[in-house]
Amino acid sequence: MIADLSAPQLSTRWQRAAQVLWTLVTLLALAFFSYEVSLSYNELLDAPLNLRENLASHGISLRVYASYLTGLRSIYMLVHLVIAGIVIFKRPNERIAVFTAFFLVLLGTTFWPLAERVADQPDVWRLPRAIANLLMSGSLLFFFLIFPDGRFTPRWTKPVAVVMLGLLVIENFFPESRLNPQNNWTVGATLSLITMVIMVYVPVHRYRSMSNPVLRQQTKWVVYGISAAIIGF
Repeated sequence: MIADLSAPQLSTRWQRAAQVLWTLVTLLALAFFSYEVSLSYNELLDAPLNLRENLASHGISLRVYASYLTGLRSIYMLVHLVIAGIVIFKRPNERIAVFTAFFLVLLGTTFWPLAERVADQPDVWRLPRAIANLLMSGSLLFFFLIFPDGRFTPRWTKPVAVVMLGLLVIENFFPESRLNPQNNWTVGATLSLITMVIMVYVPVHRYRSMSNPVLRQQTKWVVYGISAAIIGF
């Protein structure tokens, strides 16, 4: 990650604190990941009859199928953690680099589209999963709005981020509320579309307004990479 000298920087003391905190958060995220992977693995072993028959017709056992999917998720997680570790220990002086390192840990360990479909998910696990959803979704939104210099540009993106974060809180912690846009298909779909448009428009706007060719290239490849990781997975 190339330093943007105009971006906010961290002092040496805060750099060390950020690295220690990142290590602790990573260990906690790995514990979360390990437990949820075990839940997902057991759920995959309890596949419906039509899936069992389809796999059997191709000579694939349920155990191989479950191991393959959880293995893919584990590789996805490891790639994100390795990149995050490189970023936090190579560029601890840059606030946006520190934020990116935390964001990559959350994305690698908690992003799992099938998590909500685990039928035997314990009630006690719903709160940690809701917190993980909020942190991952919120950091994803903020990442697209502030990368690569850590600033909200254009300025109107800051109130937009606050509103969207509030909606994410309602969606994850008060799912039955009338304010939850997911309870109305039209409203939910419209907000999702608006959010995606903003998350595409802002990086493009920032890319075009940058005079530094290195930062332009950096913005392009990082945004492309994160987008591909999310869509591909």
